[in-house]
Parts: sequence; C-alpha cells; structure tokens
Amino acid sequence: MACSSSTSSSSSSSSSSHNEERPHVLAVDDSPVDRMLVERLLTNAGCKVTTAENGQTALEFLGQHTTTNRDLKVNLIITDYSMPGMTGYELLKRIKESPDLKDIPVVIASSENIPARIEKCLEEGAAEFIPKPLQQSDIYKIGKRVWKVKGEEQEAMKNEFIECLKRLEEELGDKPYFGGETLGFVDVVLVPITSWFYTFETFGNFSIEAECPKLISWIYKIGKRVWKVKGEEQEAMKNEFIECLKRLEEELGEKPYFGGETLGFVDVVLVPITSWFYTFETFGNFSIEAECPKLISWVKRCLERESISKSLPDPLKIYGFAKQLLFGVE
Repeated sequence: MACSSSTSSSSSSSSSSHNEERPHVLAVDDSPVDRMLVERLLTNAGCKVTTAENGQTALEFLGQHTTTNRDLKVNLIITDYSMPGMTGYELLKRIKESPDLKDIPVVIASSENIPARIEKCLEEGAAEFIPKPLQQSDIYKIGKRVWKVKGEEQEAMKNEFIECLKRLEEELGDKPYFGGETLGFVDVVLVPITSWFYTFETFGNFSIEAECPKLISWIYKIGKRVWKVKGEEQEAMKNEFIECLKRLEEELGEKPYFGGETLGFVDVVLVPITSWFYTFETFGNFSIEAECPKLISWVKRCLERESISKSLPDPLKIYGFAKQLLFGVE
C-alpha cells in the first residue's frame, strides 16, 4: 500500500511553498490506530505527516527523497519497532547505511521496555527511543528535533502558522464569538487547541498576542464568559454546549464509533476534546454523562484502548491549566 499524507495537494503556488517549508515527518507503523494517533498529534503540532504501514513502503517513499520535488523531503522519521517483515531496527539500519538518508533523525517507538533493545537502537544511530503509545510529553521531545530549525526556515514556518491564525481572526471579524453574539460550536471546538499556544510560542520564539490580538481577546472573553458567568447567562451557555454534544450523539447513533465498527477520523479528532470535559463540567456545574450518556459511553469505549488512553493529557492538569494560565482563575 502506498504512503498517505495528511497534507493535501494544491495548485496554488503559495500553498505548495508553505507545504515545503513545514517540518515533514514520516510515521511508520503497521497498526492503523497508532498511525492515526501519531498523525493527529504531529499534525496538530504543525507538521506535515506521511504515514507508511511497513518498512518496505517507507523505504520506497524515502527512495524519492533525493528527487527535485522538495515536497518529498523528510525531516524526521518515527517508526514502530515491532513490525512484520522488516522491524523498526532493520529500517533504522537501512536508513543509516544510505548516504542520501543517513542524516535524517530516526525515532524508534516500542510498547516493550527492553533495555538491550533500546541500547541497540541508540548505538545504531536512533535519535530517540520512546514508549508506545505516543504521549503528549513525547511530542515535546520530537518537537525539539522538528522545531530546532533556525534562520529563514524557522521564520517561514512561524509565518505560515501566524497566517493560519490570521485567517481565523478574519473569520471572527468584529463578532465577539465565532457563533456571533453567542457561543457557537466552532468556539467550543477551538478552545482546547489554544492550550498548545504556549508550546508554539516557546519553540518559535514569538508572541501570538502581538500577531493576533483579536484572537487572544476572544480566548480571554471565552474564559470569562464560560467559567465566570452565573445565573441565567451561564444556564443559557451550558444549554448551548449540551445542544452541540447532543448533535454529536445524533451523529453517533447506535454505532460504537463515529467510524462505524472501527475508529474513524472523526473519532481520532474528537477524542482529545473529551479531556476538557471535566473542566467544562466543573466550571459549569453540570454532568455531561447525565445529559449525553451515549456520548460518554463512546468516550469510555475509546479509552479502553490503551493506545488512546495513554496518549491523552490528564483532565485534572487541563483543569489546573485552564484556571491558572488561560483564564487567570486562582
């Protein structure tokens, strides 16, 4: 099977230029779920991600690495250790033996903590050896490899990210919220993504507030409104949020997952937002499970998968983050 990429092609020369400047990560894993999770985490971190289901497919893609098409240039490789046919260690050796590929950093991931295996991979030239499933803390390690570009390349990446935020600002316009005078579904979905802003600013050495003041004002406005309002206004906002969740329940229906019998793209995208449920419930003083039992059953079903449960941040830490950093609540 051919490699798949999370970045769609575009006929626009500016879009093509942007794609070339984004850090490009090749993720190799025989597990479809693990591939989706890695792709989701890295894409959210601003990377272009190409996935391959085995080592041979990865090598075939990497064989195009020296072509004149800069869009194929790979900046980092993350590979599972235990794969049928060609292990991650064997893939690592093939890469390090190639004059054209040996300088690409390779991260090995494994669900088994075997010291001899770790030592062997590091001696062969692996940049990192990380436990599976991939967790948020691992993104920081990988980020140091992906984001340690300097000069013009870093500036180009930073500008691309800022351009995306400015597009959101344009969509927001002079409205207090994306939903207009009241919170809408887009507001609710975007809030969790803002928890990555500090990471982006730290790695990129820039200020989102200086570049996109309206967007930051929206964040503070959301925080004050969602978690500081009382009485009828809070009740109205709570009902609107619950209505959004009920729409998701309707879409889920009687299926175990949004993707049907197996996890689909919608499941992978929505799962991280559920880490914020505890924060929403605590500040809003309500129970999502009481209002949307099918949706919570779906959350629990997803969390039964170790590859998902171990890749999500602690809801209590998110609650603390929301109080102390985003919303200035002591």
